[in-house]
Amino acid sequence: MMQRDWLRAMRSELAETRGTVRLRWLLGIAWVGALGLVPALVVAGVLFGIVGGTVGNYDVFLQVYRTGDSSWIGALALTVPTALAGIVASSLVLARHRAGLAAASSFAALVAVSAVIAVTNSAPVRPFLDDWKHVTRDARAAEHANELRFNSAVGALAAAAALLALARRRRPGLPSAPG
Repeated sequence: MMQRDWLRAMRSELAETRGTVRLRWLLGIAWVGALGLVPALVVAGVLFGIVGGTVGNYDVFLQVYRTGDSSWIGALALTVPTALAGIVASSLVLARHRAGLAAASSFAALVAVSAVIAVTNSAPVRPFLDDWKHVTRDARAAEHANELRFNSAVGALAAAAALLALARRRRPGLPSAPG
């Protein structure tokens, strides 16, 4: 049963009720209506995380690029495919496309690998952040680099987990067998 069918049924029940029961039906309608916003909020969270990460890290990449060091290429090669996978997965999940679950699973796998690389400060993250620490004028660059690594990993893991949970729940139904 679709959400709009639930809402129609609840409205017809609402028309037949009075008093406190009517209030409960109104709260029920509000609850079902609010649940319909969850998929859009999850997808928006993933997309805002990707855009926010891009905007927030743009200056870091630009500072390393301007020095002539090439460590930014490896870091970009790690982040761009993950971001693109997140955009594609979000779109497919929101559209309830058959490939949504596979795309969300792929995105979650990419995020998990990237998070492990970031948290363990492995290549290409370590050389990139080391180069950034050398070129930045920020006295607390080492502290900011650690924050950047951990915050990015935790945020991305949370977004990927939410999208994957949503994809598992929003799989399109199988066509019913002719009877």
